[in-house]
Amino acid sequence: MAPHSPDHTETTQRTADETEQPRSKRLSGTELAALEKKVVQQYNEGASIRQVAAATSRSYGGTHRMLKLAGVTMRPRGGRHSPEPTS
Repeated sequence: MAPHSPDHTETTQRTADETEQPRSKRLSGTELAALEKKVVQQYNEGASIRQVAAATSRSYGGTHRMLKLAGVTMRPRGGRHSPEPTS
């Protein structure tokens, strides 16, 4: 089949600009401190890392890193867990 025959289906290629998510801007010290406070608060109130990342327009990895650097105790993976029974 010839490349431009009527039976040929052309695929459109996307440029990197069309497929990549826009990068978040770098924050100054004051902005970063305010964002960290918001991220920690939301996570400690029960939001997942993905929920916090979406709410703050940050990446999952960046949000996770921010929580770890802030010294937050991370919850176990896999959603909500009931507390361990005490004897």
